Amino acid sequence: MSRPVKLHFSQRNGTYASRISRDLRVLVLHGFLAHGIALNTFSNLLLQRLQQRAHHPPPGGQPAAAVKALSVCTVDARNHGLSPHTPTHTIHDLVADLAALLDATQGGASPAVLAVGHSMGAGTWTHLLATQAARRAAVVGLVALDMPPIPASQMSPVLLHSLRHTIDRMDRMRLDALTDMKSVEVECVRCGIFDRRMIGLCTTNIHLPRRGGGGGTPATWKCNLPVLAQSLAGGELFLPESYAAAAPQLEVPVLSVLGGKSPIGGDRRYHNRFPPFVRRPLRVEEVVVPHATHTVYFDKPDATVDAVVHFLEALEII
Repeated sequence: MSRPVKLHFSQRNGTYASRISRDLRVLVLHGFLAHGIALNTFSNLLLQRLQQRAHHPPPGGQPAAAVKALSVCTVDARNHGLSPHTPTHTIHDLVADLAALLDATQGGASPAVLAVGHSMGAGTWTHLLATQAARRAAVVGLVALDMPPIPASQMSPVLLHSLRHTIDRMDRMRLDALTDMKSVEVECVRCGIFDRRMIGLCTTNIHLPRRGGGGGTPATWKCNLPVLAQSLAGGELFLPESYAAAAPQLEVPVLSVLGGKSPIGGDRRYHNRFPPFVRRPLRVEEVVVPHATHTVYFDKPDATVDAVVHFLEALEII
């Protein structure tokens, strides 16, 4: 395991109607090959919904204890986005980085933390909360987006094929041909990337050369493709095999949001994976969003945010 790196994140601030009389920080970690920007729509919508409740409580709702500070932070994992590139990319690296970020953001009055992760991000949060008791105290809940606790040996072959295919197509792109967003889209199609979501992922994953920069400086990937390809091939970013034998390891409430058309959420083998890992009587919810793929937060942002808001209501946080 390498040393923890300082993760880049973007933060949006507001207020929310708190029934626990504590500030709330939502820490959102993206999936493999993505970045924090990919979750902007979801994060902005969640912030808006929680702020609306602060100023317009739902009819018949219980009165909030106080209006408290709210922040929603979208985080770039190592080897992704604007966070540092490193020679390794393992689940242990990811947990160490996230633990360091959690420590750094827990200053002052120590806000309550809602942990949100998609795919790789969900696995990272799951392993951190299962293995680092000292850092669990601040976390009031885990929201796992289309990734229950699945070890590498049980990972969906359909999802693995899709990720390998995406890396292969990204690796084929001629970076020296990229000068603007239109050229990125053209190159995506040339390399066999036709899905609009994947084209969007690529266009936001590219550092384009500066206009008038004198030429000679090609575009670069924000993500560290060679290291990520190695990590995927070795299954290094997935949960360890100890997760093949379910035993209570999580001491936080969990909401699992699955995409109904995803290789994960659309496969009943991956349903109800969290309950054996969560100590009773803590709350465990599972919501399957119809017609959503693996990127459930992108396909169905309103339904995803609805599930999170209802989860916070059930926990009597809002």
